[in-house]
Formats: sequence, structure tokens, C-alpha cells
Amino acid sequence: MAVELPTWLVELRRAEVVARVRGDPRSAHGSFLGLSRKDAMDAIGWGQAAFDESWQGMSPAERVLLYAYFNQLGHLEELTAAFRMIFEGGEPPNNPIVADLGCGPFTGGLAFAGILGNTPRFDYIGVDTSATMREFGEHLAASTPHLNHVRRFWASDLSSLAWYRPPAWRPVLVIVSCLLASPTVDAPRLVGQLDALLAKMGNGRVAVLYTNATGARANRHYPAFSDALCANGFDVPAMSVFADDDQALAERHATLEQIKHAADLPDPIILRQNHRNTPEIARVAEHFHSGRLPTATIRRVHSGDVPRLAERPTFEDVLQSIATWSQNRGGSIGVVVDQNSTGERLHAMVRRQLPRRHRCDIYTSQNQNENRINVLEPGITILNKKSVKGQEFDTVFVLELQEFLPCHSDADKRAMYMMCSRARDNLWLICGPHGRLSPAILNALPDADILERS
Repeated sequence: MAVELPTWLVELRRAEVVARVRGDPRSAHGSFLGLSRKDAMDAIGWGQAAFDESWQGMSPAERVLLYAYFNQLGHLEELTAAFRMIFEGGEPPNNPIVADLGCGPFTGGLAFAGILGNTPRFDYIGVDTSATMREFGEHLAASTPHLNHVRRFWASDLSSLAWYRPPAWRPVLVIVSCLLASPTVDAPRLVGQLDALLAKMGNGRVAVLYTNATGARANRHYPAFSDALCANGFDVPAMSVFADDDQALAERHATLEQIKHAADLPDPIILRQNHRNTPEIARVAEHFHSGRLPTATIRRVHSGDVPRLAERPTFEDVLQSIATWSQNRGGSIGVVVDQNSTGERLHAMVRRQLPRRHRCDIYTSQNQNENRINVLEPGITILNKKSVKGQEFDTVFVLELQEFLPCHSDADKRAMYMMCSRARDNLWLICGPHGRLSPAILNALPDADILERS
């Protein structure tokens, strides 16, 4: 989900996280504080490390810095998008209390402050078992004058927090986010502590926001958490559905109206703004739009980079295009294929061609390796059209165009619309390997002023 963060937050991360990692003398030759990418991910336990302990000569503070470098940006974008969805069409609550459970380095507080404008005002409770993580969160908060009116309270768990104000009617937003991925969390105990704290705060309305990856391991404790909320008197919706019937890949699919009636849900909230694509990319994607809902309003400004169409008949031609782009332009690159066999062969070729410091991963449902791939990190991720749904990248190469065009059904059009709209900044449509740009394919594509021929 491409989310534009406020300038102050981008600059804060650049100065206090990115520059400190990249500017470290140990970070030469594509390493991260002297570690390869794999070792760096091992150092942070893929986000679930005991961050107050040293690791192979690396201090707790350095492990937390690496965590912020690799993981925080994706969480910021995810939470910012969630907040914008929640408050779309209305105003955020005035001077709320934000309780961030499993807060990491102030991530929920930064994301919430980012949607409140120039002078955010709220009380923030950051709860994390790691003292080092809490210390770095306070360092980030204190490093920008933008957060001067955010009162911050830190605790290792909810039971150790002494709330300083008398009970009131202030609204409370509880952020759970990735906490339930922790193998050690006790969900019923957590909810019991939360309920006790909320009783001290007063009688204001309480909303619990839970976001996470879609994998089963990441959500292992959600059922127990939801049951505990219900047992403690929270009004937990029986079902919340996030759906986009304009991106369904099969001919038979449920519309929003069918989902609403089948599940007895209220009217859907329609998201009407596109924060991901540049206008140039959106025009190509909209060429294939076949949905009943209108396309979203583009919020980004023109970049000047027109999407490109190219013919690359051989694997070597395709490899050269992707490798050159990766070395010259960098960023996160998604490579979409029709056949897994194409992706596997290309993955092996890229690994041989590019230096080790250039990340190249391949995801297939058979491997079940989604928790080991960080698609937000610079590098190449190879996926098929079903797996790329819901993802996004700075640059997208859609390969094997000859397998997707011409479209023979609305489902084919929806697939093209979905694949093109995964790109934030740059989009390549590649006919090949083993394909040629036939007249039928060219007739199915936008004109050259929208899709440049290379």
C-alpha cells in the first residue's frame, strides 16, 4: 500500500534511522552495520528478537536501529493507511489517548501524529517489553519539534503503568498491530490488563485497531485476543470484510452487494482516493478497468515517467533489463510472471548476475516463505499474478505479456488492472521471454502517449 508520509516524518527517519545505518563505517559494500542482509534479519529475529540482549557483538541499541531500518517504514505506511481509512470523511478525535501495545520505536505514535496536521496533540502510551526499544522511541519523539505537544508515557507492560490523570471522557485508541505475532504474548492476560487500565482512564469511547500481515503465523494469537475482548465486554464485530471486486481474478466472484447481504453487513465504505500510483501509471491501469465502481481520484502529482512497453524475446534480454534497472535505479522491484517456472529460472539467473548485496527473492505459495521476504526493502521480488495481488513496489515489470493479452473476459481485464496498479513510480510491460508483440497485443494496449514503446 503506497502511502505518502508527511515530510517531517520522512526527514526524521532519514536522519535518525537511515543515515545512521548507511553512514556507519561498517556499512560498506552493501552491508548493514557490517552484516549481510540475512545476518541483519537474524540479528533482529525477523522482528521478534529479545532486543535488550546483545547478539554476536552487536549491542541492543544497534539491534533496535536495524529493526527500525528494516521494519518500521512498512509499519508506518500500514498504520497511516489504516488511520486514513478510519477517519475518511470525518475528523480524528480531539486530544485522544493512544495506547500502542507492542509499540516498537514509537511507530504507532509517529503514524498517528502524521495524520493530525501541523500541531498534533494527544497522550501516547507506548508499551513494549524491550527497554531499548522504548528508549529509541523516546529518542525519535524528542528529535523533532513537531511532537512537542504529544505527552509520552512508556511502560514494559500495562500493569506497570501508573495513569496520571483522573477519569474522564476522552476517546481512547488502542493499537495492537503486530504484537499478536509474538510467540510469547498472553492474549487473555493482555486484554485483562487493558480493561483495568481503561477503567482508570474513564468512560470515553474506545476503539481497538488491529493490523498485521495475512499469514497464519502472524495472526496466531488473534482468535484468543478477540475472544478475550468479547469476554471483557468489548463490542467486537462478528465480521469485518475488506474487499475489492474490481481486482477479483476469477470470473465467479462476490460483489460488494452480495457480501453485504450474505453477511448482513452495513453499507460498505468506499475508498475514493488513490495514494499509490502516479497519474501516468494510473492511466495505463485504468485502460483495463472493467469494474462497476469509478476509479479512485489520484492524489499524487505527475512524475514525468511514462510507463513503457518492450519486447524481450529471450531470458537473457529480460535479465539484462531487470538487472540494469536494479543497479541503476534501485528501490523495491516487483517482477510479475504468469508461470512459476519462468520466475524460478529468472530468479536463478538474477542471483548469478547481481552481486550478493542486491536482494532477489521469489515467492510461491508452495514454498510458504512470505514471512521471509520483505517486499518493502530495496531489491527484486519475483511473484506470479495471483501472489502479487495486494502488494506494491516502486517499480513493476509485468513479464510474459503474451500470456495476459489480448483480454478475453472481464477477469482478464481485472488481472491487467491489478498488475499494473501494483507499481508506485515506474511500470514496464514486457512481452517475453518467448513472446512477440503481435498486432492483437498492440491493439489491446493504450496508445503510445500513455504507454511508451521502447
